[in-house]
Amino acid sequence: MKATAWAVSAIAAVAFAAQQPPDPIIEVARTAAASYQQSLPDYIVKRTTNRYKGTRHTYDVTTWDSVDTVTGDVTAVHGKEVYSNITIDGIPAAELPNRGSWSAGEFTTLLMAILPPERAATFTHQRNEQLRNRAAGRYDFAVDQSHSAWRVAADHLPGTHGAQNYSTAYGGTIWIDKQTGQVLRIEMSARGLPAWFALSSIETHIDFDFVQIGDQKYLLPSHSVSLTCQRDGAVCLKNETVFVHYDKFDSSTSISFEDSAK
Repeated sequence: MKATAWAVSAIAAVAFAAQQPPDPIIEVARTAAASYQQSLPDYIVKRTTNRYKGTRHTYDVTTWDSVDTVTGDVTAVHGKEVYSNITIDGIPAAELPNRGSWSAGEFTTLLMAILPPERAATFTHQRNEQLRNRAAGRYDFAVDQSHSAWRVAADHLPGTHGAQNYSTAYGGTIWIDKQTGQVLRIEMSARGLPAWFALSSIETHIDFDFVQIGDQKYLLPSHSVSLTCQRDGAVCLKNETVFVHYDKFDSSTSISFEDSAK
């Protein structure tokens, strides 16, 4: 009975949201997101990711043990990422780690998973906040599976034979700069992961900040956290990433995309 009541309430909430007039902050954010990739120059940034493994007790992980630290230079050329100067715990590596938790493409993927009209995201509970000394509109959002742009993958996990892929529903909270319409922070988690999928929870948080590249300022990722927990067992993995030393990429530098990490 409770489940039925909840489902009816959820449907009513979606129908109510669909009837509301367009939110001006959201509409400006949609426009800003659509032109985000094209507005960025080619650049290079230092990425450092600290990876951790923890044991889940009931719902929370109380202790995280360090797995390794992965660093590299990320060059973005026409929206394509190329990794170079990769190290794992300070030791040069030929490629990015192929085991454990890893994520790429933070720069535009999350924006395009939420804001385009084709995602049909619902935005609710708008409130005003200050985030890093900027006036922001904070919204809860949700995207159902039929409109999902978030394809999650699980591989090299106990009980799996090869990679598992699933397009999941998701939701969370988004902070939008009221002056520019650009996104300052996203907190997002997978919803309704099926019982056959090897991961029971997937979360990601990312902060964007204004950085100087050349003679202009651009809003780019500064910090991110990703968290995954296995369905069978109590093992969780967490990545904490910082992006520093943004600089304009010199187009005269030679780069091969064919051998770059994906």
